[in-house]
Amino acid sequence: MVFKINSKIIFMFLCLSFLINDYALAEYMPMPPNTHILNQEELETAQGDKKVIFAETSMAQESIKEFYRKELQSKGYSVVIQLEGMALYSKGDDMFLITISPENKGKTSLVLTSGKLDLKNQQQKKETKCTEIPGIAVYPGAECIDSMYAKMRKAHIARYAVSVGTEDVANFYKIQMQKSGWALDNEMDLGDNLPPKIALENKSSLKSLRGAKNIVFINPSNKKLRCTLNLIPVFPGGGTMLSITYFEDYDENFEQKFRGQFKPGA
Repeated sequence: MVFKINSKIIFMFLCLSFLINDYALAEYMPMPPNTHILNQEELETAQGDKKVIFAETSMAQESIKEFYRKELQSKGYSVVIQLEGMALYSKGDDMFLITISPENKGKTSLVLTSGKLDLKNQQQKKETKCTEIPGIAVYPGAECIDSMYAKMRKAHIARYAVSVGTEDVANFYKIQMQKSGWALDNEMDLGDNLPPKIALENKSSLKSLRGAKNIVFINPSNKKLRCTLNLIPVFPGGGTMLSITYFEDYDENFEQKFRGQFKPGA
């Protein structure tokens, strides 16, 4: 069974996997006034080296959204998805994603993402090949969306569309990873932890966030190795968007700092 990928599903997966993983592509980065850059990530992708910017500003959420609405529309971008704390804009194959955390102690955290989404290849059904992650199986029949290498996090990332549900994908990896010498470290149902408005306002793309999972595997023989799976259920067809992040030198302190800066109250 071939899983048909349409552009809106890909857009939604990029948004959701970004919220979970804190990574994505980055190029064009307009910055609001009085904004302080906290961190950035460098990525190696098929389109070249990219960056994602994490920042903090004294501007309120609505002012930030208005700033980017004017700035991006003046550059020819159109809004694709607009939620309370997230907005996705596109111009042709170019995309720009803004993720805004709730204000805390007079500061608002931003994650700014831009890059290219190769919709022409998807429409022409050209095959996209993900870079193989050593020792990590690919679900049979999975279609590659993209892959990249995050330099600062020393992490290989690959994202796929799969034609079966999240439970089937999760069970497959639990078996395959154990056979390869990995141990299950943590499994979390993300359905109660992601904004419910995403499911309510995008019913045509997402069947439900119930069943969305985050699964972490560790390698008992090498504590520096870690593999994280994010599984997002999508509509139509009951398929799954699968994101694999393989850390070749996992640094817990760095990851806590990397993620913690962008959580309300951190």
